[in-house]
Amino acid sequence: MAQTTEAFSMAAAALYWGTDGNVWTDISGYANSVEDATQERNTGVAYTFDGDTGIIKAGKRQPLNLRFNMVHAEENAGLEALRAYFEAGSAVYFLWIPKGSTASNYQYTSQAGYINSFPYPAGAAESGDPLAAQIGFITPYVTKSEVS
Repeated sequence: MAQTTEAFSMAAAALYWGTDGNVWTDISGYANSVEDATQERNTGVAYTFDGDTGIIKAGKRQPLNLRFNMVHAEENAGLEALRAYFEAGSAVYFLWIPKGSTASNYQYTSQAGYINSFPYPAGAAESGDPLAAQIGFITPYVTKSEVS
């Protein structure tokens, strides 16, 4: 099999959030990574006296525990709005497009979920790095579709 020529990076990715899954706020100018975008399925195994291998069955999918990383900035209205949803325990949605917001690229849209960890500013005086913010988000699943 020939090596792929279709590989891509997240250098031009886009990240959005919203409250209804239809209207989106672009936070790409602050975001710099999406982490833990792996969903797992519960599985089980049972053994019998008569076999050498287990009987494996699949169960339900576990929720995704996503991490969205961005930089703190005083004018980051998106981060401030997300803080309010975190503190209220209100549901939000996220949408990310790994190759950027070009038509026919694939996008991944969460179902309604909850911000389960929120970063308040913290850091050290000697560091020159921008302050990082990692938002934890839990959702039942994501849907893959094309950017229209």
